[in-house]
Amino acid sequence: MEAYKFEDTEDYFNKLDKKIGLLKKVNGININRYKINDKLGKGFFKYLDFGNGIELAMTEFELLEDIEFEYKLMKKGFELIYCMEGNIFCGDYNLRSDVSINPGETHFWRSNVNNEGWMKYPKDTNISIVNVYFSETFFEKLSYSGSQKVKKMICDNNLLQITKRLNMPAIIVPFEQIAKSSWDRGLISEVLYLQSKAIEIISLFVNNEFFKKKSNDNSIIIKKEDIAKLREVKSLISKNLVEPLSIDELSQRVGLNTFKLKKGFKEIYKTTVFSYLRSLRMEKAREYLLKDNDNILEIANNVGYSNSSHFAAAFRNKYGVNPSVYREKVRDI
Repeated sequence: MEAYKFEDTEDYFNKLDKKIGLLKKVNGININRYKINDKLGKGFFKYLDFGNGIELAMTEFELLEDIEFEYKLMKKGFELIYCMEGNIFCGDYNLRSDVSINPGETHFWRSNVNNEGWMKYPKDTNISIVNVYFSETFFEKLSYSGSQKVKKMICDNNLLQITKRLNMPAIIVPFEQIAKSSWDRGLISEVLYLQSKAIEIISLFVNNEFFKKKSNDNSIIIKKEDIAKLREVKSLISKNLVEPLSIDELSQRVGLNTFKLKKGFKEIYKTTVFSYLRSLRMEKAREYLLKDNDNILEIANNVGYSNSSHFAAAFRNKYGVNPSVYREKVRDI
């Protein structure tokens, strides 16, 4: 295997381009774009440096031959990885450990200066991955009172490298939002959106690994297929606002037991099934108030409330004012 030194993330992509020959850089605005060398396969790499210690990359490709190389890292770094499809393989010579990153898995990778190892992208496999990179610089630029404590916990460690698989279902949501986002135009709004999602991922990781109280009470393991079913639950709720499905009905529809449905939904979406339904109803009601001249009872009925007083109380709890007052204030603007 050929061996390469990587100064940083950008240097990694440049060497995949110039030295290894896997990539070819193409034009891009704000976002660096690379396409797979036609002789080696098809697909793309996209890379974005936000300039605040956070970088983001997304890859989707299939190779005609295995690409394998050795590396030596010249800079400390941290990486959160989400594998949507395919597999990648890597190993660390210092720790004498090999790792396979598989579909549906998220991993945390902490490296230090002079880490040495190898990496392999296998052939005939569609590989789709999102990577969030962050450095000590990110924490140094934060100004809140606990930022240095977080930096110390994550960064001040003498271990050469830690590669750890994460059991964090909630972190998959922003990863998939990044994957589904448009990277094509490079508009500032898109860049800001991607940056917000990268920060959300780091925040979820930091909270889960360093601040969340560990408890085994009622704990569950959420599998990849469970996440797909919970997405279906979310969709079913949004499609049945007027006559909502019960927990038992949702459970039967998606094939997930009621305990895992309720626990898993809250774990991933940070809200209960009922609270999510109520939030959607209020948002739809707000839209009706802005667009239509229906009376309050009609709007209440349209979002699943038969009692206008109950509807008004729920709306007031969400937006701070009664529906009729909200309509008047908005129309006066």
